[in-house]
Amino acid sequence: ENLKMIFGPDAAYLAAKIPDWAIDLLGVRRTATSNDLLGILASHAVEGKVIRQLASKIYIWLSNLNVGKDLQQEFREKSLIHLPDHRQPWCRLGDVVWTDRSDSFGDQFGYLELVYPKLRDFFVDQLGVKLDADPEAFANRWLALATATPSNPADVESAMNQIFPALLPVCRGIRSGQTAPLWWKAFSANVQFWCRDKGFKRPTE
Repeated sequence: ENLKMIFGPDAAYLAAKIPDWAIDLLGVRRTATSNDLLGILASHAVEGKVIRQLASKIYIWLSNLNVGKDLQQEFREKSLIHLPDHRQPWCRLGDVVWTDRSDSFGDQFGYLELVYPKLRDFFVDQLGVKLDADPEAFANRWLALATATPSNPADVESAMNQIFPALLPVCRGIRSGQTAPLWWKAFSANVQFWCRDKGFKRPTE
């Protein structure tokens, strides 16, 4: 029944129950392969279809096939992750993170925990989706907020309340003598600080 829900009328199914030995002798496939399932995702992505429930069933099926790094490569190169309510409803691996950071990044990323809350093991452990945005992404978001058209102060403060804690471990590491990440020099040279009454201001202001 699950296969019929996934493949619909596009696949042929045995009309009668036949012995296992006959199935093996005739070379009839008992289940779908990862390539079959990826092909369905790819075809729906090309057509731009919204298939929330179907996509979830396919991801569950793929998670049980244990195909490893080959599967990661497919999701890295092709838009096979379905986020029906996102501005980009079909995403690649690098376009998404697990944790919802929409308050900080808006729709810059797709957030999987909002759509597939029970599939963290599949997306994070098997596919290698980032559990959270990395510090560099938070730093870039800070710079973007400071140079963007002024928005609702409450929205800016909501974003900064997530950005500060994400960058704090990096700041502490540098202060204790650790080598700064490559992006730090440009960030520290351009950073502006949020002042509730005056907006973003440079440290010298």
